[in-house]
Amino acid sequence: AQGARSYTWSIPAGWVIVSGQGTSEVEIVTADIGGVVQVTADNACGRSTTSSLAVKAYPPVSGNLVEGEQVLCVGQQSQALTGSVPSGGEGVYTYLWESSVSGATEGFIPAGGADNQQNYTPGILTETTWFRRKVASGGCQYISDAIVLKVLPVPAKPAIEQLSEKELKASVAGAYFEWWHNGVLLEQHT
Repeated sequence: AQGARSYTWSIPAGWVIVSGQGTSEVEIVTADIGGVVQVTADNACGRSTTSSLAVKAYPPVSGNLVEGEQVLCVGQQSQALTGSVPSGGEGVYTYLWESSVSGATEGFIPAGGADNQQNYTPGILTETTWFRRKVASGGCQYISDAIVLKVLPVPAKPAIEQLSEKELKASVAGAYFEWWHNGVLLEQHT
């Protein structure tokens, strides 16, 4: 207001003014219910009439849980990731599934495809990927913990070396081997 030196804010019971009382802007923490916020402006000549604003407040969005961690081979179709039905907010929810190849806490971008549904099917992945879901309702947002779909590569072709008449050696760094003869498992090695 023109010529105002201070402002007096009035908020509903259960709400808290965090900062700004006496100024033209306040930061408040609301309760889970709405209410009417009022403000007057003051100067040496008196007090203004009251301005009021009805404010909607919603409980925080909660219960945003996702499931479906998987271990896949390169080129294998992934299974659907499932998301719980959340609660809170205004009761109507929008979803956004996000993916990251950087880790469980960084590098997230929209997952693509039908990424705005309660559940999500990633499709065929070429590398280990983390997924999380953002749920929004009534101006509130909640991001789930990330789950991982670990993608294992096809091992490189092993080299076989004959060490003696009865001993063979295969070599691919970090690989796991099973030796079979006529359908019988002979040995397992890493």
